[in-house]
Amino acid sequence: SGILHVTAKDVATGKDQRITISGSSGLSDDEVERLRKEAEQFADQDKKERERIEIFNRLDNLVYQAEKQMKDFGDKLPADKKDALSQKLEDAKKILADKSVDLETLKAKENELMDGLQEIGKAMYANTNQGNPGADQPNPNQPQPEKKADGNVVDADFEVVDDESKK
Repeated sequence: SGILHVTAKDVATGKDQRITISGSSGLSDDEVERLRKEAEQFADQDKKERERIEIFNRLDNLVYQAEKQMKDFGDKLPADKKDALSQKLEDAKKILADKSVDLETLKAKENELMDGLQEIGKAMYANTNQGNPGADQPNPNQPQPEKKADGNVVDADFEVVDDESKK
């Protein structure tokens, strides 16, 4: 009935010791079956709690990112966008302080804060193009490659240079 039998003999004294290691977990078959059924019964609840914790962690990460952007770029942001993000950030921090907050509230705050961060990003890039109007337009003085109708093929000129002296 044992899984492993070990015998050790001291050569000098002639004494020996024996030990048997068995595979008993201490739980009866009924207890194992009861625990398995409980696990099945609470599987949906566990799945929802896992999702809630994952979103909680994502929101916590977004709060960190928003604070970092406010610190790094706060002086470059328009006041209205900065104030809006600050308010969303404070709301998210209040939600995170409550460890038992429900899943739907977490999702809503995550989306709200993500939208706020996107608005800040748009404002930052809009400010970079204000000083350089037409920055996204091609330079008319520079020759542009011709595009064919399908848009995937570009005509280009090339020249093969074969330096015979290096061979």
